[in-house]
Amino acid sequence: MENDPSVRLKIASLLGLLSKTAGFSPDCIMDDAINILQNEKSHQVLAQLLDSLLATGTRLPENQAIQMGLVDVACKHLTDTSHGVRNKCLQLLGNLGSLEKSVTKDGEGLAVRDVQKMIGDYFSDQDPRVRTAAIKAMACKLLSDDYEQGRSAAVQLIWVVSQLYPESVVPIPSSNEEIRLVGDAFGKICPMVNDGSWVVRVQAAKLLGSMEQVSSHFLEQTLDKKLMSDLRRKCTAHEHAKELYRSGEFSSGRK
Repeated sequence: MENDPSVRLKIASLLGLLSKTAGFSPDCIMDDAINILQNEKSHQVLAQLLDSLLATGTRLPENQAIQMGLVDVACKHLTDTSHGVRNKCLQLLGNLGSLEKSVTKDGEGLAVRDVQKMIGDYFSDQDPRVRTAAIKAMACKLLSDDYEQGRSAAVQLIWVVSQLYPESVVPIPSSNEEIRLVGDAFGKICPMVNDGSWVVRVQAAKLLGSMEQVSSHFLEQTLDKKLMSDLRRKCTAHEHAKELYRSGEFSSGRK
């Protein structure tokens, strides 16, 4: 075990960068990273390890066991005295926490935590930075809600926070770069223009049009990556079934 905290911090950062490397299998470092995290005493290194785990976990969306394991890790460190550690735990919960029961390949159910309640408990945290992280985590979680009104409320909440604190700096996971909160919010609302509900699509488009504080450079980059690359209208499951019925595929079996 390296004794110098600054060296451990750099190693923790490299773990996150490794997960972004083409051809690298992120799941091979998960167990080691979690084991290191359990014995870490430095708050700064701990926060960086959590950040790297978040970057790794987002690249393994199909691995429910790892997702739930990372949620457990976040829950264990939510009461840490460092606001930086609590912030990272809330980010993990907001991005990886599941609202539904997960099932392993063996068919066994995994324990499900009430992610929304846990995040909500930190709305009244003594540190304003943690309260802000809790609000953002809740909004991010609701962007994937199966109810259109839930997604609509999440889009609006993200927009409101971005208007209240547009110049607040937001770190990019497993990176030394930072972006303004208004830019981060713009990037999160952009994909909602392709939502299955026309109500959410319209609301997202209207709010994006009102975000005048986003820099031109960031605007062009984000629109090119997240919006222009997927301009096809996405239909809901009900609309798709209706279209199949009209085309006669249900009755004739034609495709």
